[in-house]
Amino acid sequence: MRRDTPPRPDVLGELPSLRRYARALTRNDEDAEDLVHDALVRAYERRSSYDERRNLRTWLFSILHNVFVDGRRAAASRATRDERAMMGAPAHADPEQEHVRWRGRGSPG
Repeated sequence: MRRDTPPRPDVLGELPSLRRYARALTRNDEDAEDLVHDALVRAYERRSSYDERRNLRTWLFSILHNVFVDGRRAAASRATRDERAMMGAPAHADPEQEHVRWRGRGSPG
């Protein structure tokens, strides 16, 4: 190793802290592991944006937090979409009524 080469960031050394923070956010060990994994994947994908003058721990924690928030937003959006879909769809429709309903929408038939 050359002396003028900066030391490689110690991502593995940050794993215990990342896991603790992820468990605090998710309140579930399995979800926490998934969150850490997703955060590390995102960090790897965006490794070119890491500035070595910046604190690695802060950068990783920011990514972990953002992945968590993104996941919560996506889940809320899915729930809203599912709720709206359920409100617009009948629980059980007579097949003949389905035919009439589809015809009204401009389907061939």
